Amino acid sequence: AWMARELGKPEADAVEWEKKADSTAQAIMEDLYSAEENRFYDRLAASGELRRILTPASFYPIWAGVPLGEKEIRSMIEETL
Repeated sequence: AWMARELGKPEADAVEWEKKADSTAQAIMEDLYSAEENRFYDRLAASGELRRILTPASFYPIWAGVPLGEKEIRSMIEETL
């Protein structure tokens, strides 16, 4: 959305990108986040099971701006690092 605006694209394009970002963030929260463990994990495609292995990718959703509270983010970083 930001890039669309910077490039002078129509506002409708930016709004569409924001909708896509929101739906992707929601899918990440639903499919890759364990609230009990306060962690993001990869998911095995074949079985759908979460791969409970911490890697740098475990933090990518935070960097991408998923809707997770500051308290949870702070706790995740402090407990993991």
